[in-house]
Amino acid sequence: MTESHAPSTTSAEAASPKAGEPSTHELRQDACSRFNPMGSSTPLRSRSGVPQPWGWEMLWTLTPRYASKVLFIRRGHEIALQFHRAKEESFLLRSGRLIFVIEDRAGDLREIWLEPGDSLHVPAGRRHRVIALEDSEVLEVSTPEIDDVERVDDLRYHRRPDPGLHSSAH
Repeated sequence: MTESHAPSTTSAEAASPKAGEPSTHELRQDACSRFNPMGSSTPLRSRSGVPQPWGWEMLWTLTPRYASKVLFIRRGHEIALQFHRAKEESFLLRSGRLIFVIEDRAGDLREIWLEPGDSLHVPAGRRHRVIALEDSEVLEVSTPEIDDVERVDDLRYHRRPDPGLHSSAH
């Protein structure tokens, strides 16, 4: 005995576009193909950024709740030993190799060796420094206090913080 059932309509089918209109999936794919800032077709080191003595940085998102940067650190260079009073940061190493020097809970500086795909969180108040063993691309996501930086030492570059201007604001 064969039963005949009328096809049921799901909410996805009910929301489908009319003939000739692109689907939501097609619209998303089209948007991604036109705007793909992290795509592999354009290496980050070829993008524009604010020059730094150690490489460059690009502030690509700043909202009231978070900020995001791309850092490019040249092999053999380092970012000053620093801390932030309020700012918290998380880092993802996209390429290269780094030594991340970070203050532990006891106040001692420890080295953490990072490979591509490794990530690290830096709570507010913790001293930290980055040393590039190879040319390295780093994604940084932080709370939005982009001017909150206290350099403890910047032995190599002898810089002092400029209280009126963040380096990514050039």
